[in-house]
Formats: sequence, structure tokens, C-alpha cells
Amino acid sequence: MVLLHQSDRINKAIAANAGVYTFPDSEGDYPYSLPEQHPPLANAFKKELIVLLGELDNSSESGKLDESESALRQGKHRLERGKQFFATSKKIARNLALPFNWKLQIVPNTGHDKRLMIQAAAELL
Repeated sequence: MVLLHQSDRINKAIAANAGVYTFPDSEGDYPYSLPEQHPPLANAFKKELIVLLGELDNSSESGKLDESESALRQGKHRLERGKQFFATSKKIARNLALPFNWKLQIVPNTGHDKRLMIQAAAELL
């Protein structure tokens, strides 16, 4: 939502333990990378987005996980994919000299556990 829509209604967003991400580049096909026509990245990067990851969500066997070739390019598991999404986004913002208000937050001792992730997300609001 943050990357694809220029809504002023979004003040803070949390992406928690996502299986795949839409990277802010054109290195692959949508939905793994942005489509050719998309809103400017400046608006997305100035939003407050928290990429929330479980420290122990590091197995492809926890929950249903996209294991397509495009998804595996993002990483082997949710933790790796989330870190790569954040790092790539930060690098693109830096290269374009754009403000970057996203944060990476890792929940200690937590895997792919929706209750613990919801609790962690609620504490961030």
C-alpha cells in the first residue's frame, strides 16, 4: 500500500513477517518488484513504515511460504526477505537523495507467531 498508493490517509504502517515484498525497483516482475507505472518513491519513503520481523522467523517451513524463483531471489525465509527489502529500499532512497522514514524492528525470540507479532505491532502504535 505504501509503495503503490499515494494516500495521505496513511500516517504509520506496519509490514509484519510478510512472505514476499514488492521491492521498490524494477529488477523483477510485479508483484515482486514495482510495475513500470507507479507513484513516485519520494511519497512512499517519507511515510512511517515499520518492517516488523520475528527474530526466529528464519525457516521456510514455518507457515505457507512462496518458494517461487522470484520469491527466493528475495531470500530463503521471511526474516531474510524482510531485511533485504528494508536494505534495498534504504539504498534506493539514499541513491535518489530521498528522505527515508522507514524503520526495521526485529521482535526478539519470536518466529512466525501471529499473536506475538500482533502484540509487538500494537506496542508500536
